[in-house]
Amino acid sequence: MIKYLIQNPHKWQELELFRFLHSFDTEYDKSIIDYLNNPSNENAFIKGLTPLHRSHYETLQTFTYNDDNELLDECYLTSERSMLNNTSFLISRVQKELLNKDVFESLDDIIEGASLIRDNAIIETKDYYQDWAESLELKINGDFKIIESKILTNVPFLPSELSIIAARPSMGKTALALSVLLELSKEHKVLFISSEMPVPRIIDRLVSYYTQIATRKITQGKLNSYEISQCIEALTSIKDDENIILEYSDNMRGVKRIISNTECDLVAIDYLQLIKAENTKTDRRLQIAEMSRDFKRIAVQKNIPVLLLAQINRESTKTVDKRPNLTSLAESASIEQDADNVVFIHRPTYYLSEELKNEMTEDELSETEYIIAKQRDGQRGVEKGVFLKGRFYALPKDEPLSGENDSNTPF
Repeated sequence: MIKYLIQNPHKWQELELFRFLHSFDTEYDKSIIDYLNNPSNENAFIKGLTPLHRSHYETLQTFTYNDDNELLDECYLTSERSMLNNTSFLISRVQKELLNKDVFESLDDIIEGASLIRDNAIIETKDYYQDWAESLELKINGDFKIIESKILTNVPFLPSELSIIAARPSMGKTALALSVLLELSKEHKVLFISSEMPVPRIIDRLVSYYTQIATRKITQGKLNSYEISQCIEALTSIKDDENIILEYSDNMRGVKRIISNTECDLVAIDYLQLIKAENTKTDRRLQIAEMSRDFKRIAVQKNIPVLLLAQINRESTKTVDKRPNLTSLAESASIEQDADNVVFIHRPTYYLSEELKNEMTEDELSETEYIIAKQRDGQRGVEKGVFLKGRFYALPKDEPLSGENDSNTPF
């Protein structure tokens, strides 16, 4: 654990591991604590140790943790081991002196020693009221991190919130997430984890967005010399952008590990129903429910917005207007319960015949609706959008939600 923390010092503050201060009782614990409180460079820290301590550090095993819960569990276990070691030492010391001391004096030593062990082992609790006051002050001063998109103007991404973007297949879930992330990456560090397609296919799409060349042409390599130069230029821009992090994992354990070990301002996962659960022996609905809760826990623990894409069932297409609602979420009602925000993508022209589409203008064909079916502390309603050539765009100007509820009404 010590080596992991030195290699990932941000976890010290992020998870408030300084509350376990008594657990860090190595010979050079002061050096470790000083480094974790003011992290600089790992190599410089190692060079600053005495030869003996450096040799001990290099023998430490490097552990990896699938998520923050595993790291916290290890902290609690370390605390218990520290208490057991101190208790064993106390009992051994008193026992050695037992014959040379008055029994009441020995009992006093035990009581005093046990009290000291217990007091030192107390893990400091958080002052949530103080946290709330500090958070309010940040909001008043404009220092509170609210990530806002010009594409989804009515759904701000707030720390610790889980937002669901759901739609039928081929409606544009991945396209919307990538469009939003490309926009937000100008000011924020964004992580995109795909469970649907490998990272090179995601890069195909991003290059397509930059160049306006059809993704299919890029995927098949049917490009002229000018298009090739455009693609290379776009690839360089994407590669050099440190705010865009692309990863692939098709299982929950891998997704947790990626998120746990990546510093970012927002994470998007594509998509829930494709991810393999950690416990595969239970009913699939229960698996989906557990993963949904896990993503909400991740949002709270890392204090970042989590954007989770999800599939909706076929029942939504059986209505007259084919507009989805909260009952359309596939496989588990717990998705609705865990989410702070739920947004459905609806493209009215998607279901029209090719004959009717041929008679429509490009503007009419690009018409899109974002159905905000749930927003815990905000409005519900329908927001207009634009879907053109495989990418979503912001409208030229903000439009009010249609059919919204009172913004003061929590959901």
